[in-house]
Amino acid sequence: MFTAAIGVTPFDEAHTSKNTLELTERILTKFGLRLTDFIGCTTDTASAAFNTFEVIDFIAQLPCFAHLIALLLKHAFEMGLLSSALQGIHDLVVMLKASPKRKSLLKRACEAAMISYLAPILDVITRWNSKEAMVTRIQYLFPALMQISAQDAFSKPADRAKWITSLANAEAGLASLHFVMPFLVETSQWTQILSRRDSPTVSLVRAAAKSIKRSLEKFDRDIKDLPQEPEKAALTEVHIALCFWAFGDETEHNVGYIGDKYTEFWVFRVAEFLDCRTHNTM
Repeated sequence: MFTAAIGVTPFDEAHTSKNTLELTERILTKFGLRLTDFIGCTTDTASAAFNTFEVIDFIAQLPCFAHLIALLLKHAFEMGLLSSALQGIHDLVVMLKASPKRKSLLKRACEAAMISYLAPILDVITRWNSKEAMVTRIQYLFPALMQISAQDAFSKPADRAKWITSLANAEAGLASLHFVMPFLVETSQWTQILSRRDSPTVSLVRAAAKSIKRSLEKFDRDIKDLPQEPEKAALTEVHIALCFWAFGDETEHNVGYIGDKYTEFWVFRVAEFLDCRTHNTM
């Protein structure tokens, strides 16, 4: 079974769950289909999309793995040191890419730092690995960034002040981000693997969840090797948040985004029902 797109049509109304359901029903009618022909759907995690079939109890909804990972990373990096570091890195990239003059300054700074010039990468919400790519590239370029004079790069005092502040915030968080990077790489790689396949299997989804869990366990071990200092406390807080959002707290109230309930759901739906030989399904 492979992915097929049918009934692609403009959606000119507000993207509410009610409007989405009504449009879905109109499109299905054109193909002689009914909602009762469906047993499940996969959506992104926006409430309007995920609530589309909430009023129909026989259609099960499974959130997209890539969107869950994006939510997980969003929650985990909303705190303290990492949040300001990521914002600082983001602002540095935006300022560098906004001017050909700054690109030239960066090239000269790379020569002075004896590293090859590579263009900064901006994190983009539609590219699942963009946060990891942005941080990795800035880590590489940072020796050159430290040599760029704010006076040479910016004519306005406010822009110079923003550059200096962003550089300081990025530098303060780079050591901590070093510990988080293996987890970022792991999640981005699995997200790309699953997003590129037409038919992700149950075992592949489970392998992704287990691999991410192992990455978090390694993150925890790396933190424990640090001396007692503020950085260790901050990273421990990040680790707790990542585990909570990914796998829950072992209570029924919060099962986590990609915990056992998520993979069990895949086993039930994919292995038993999503087979055109056993059920009339799209």
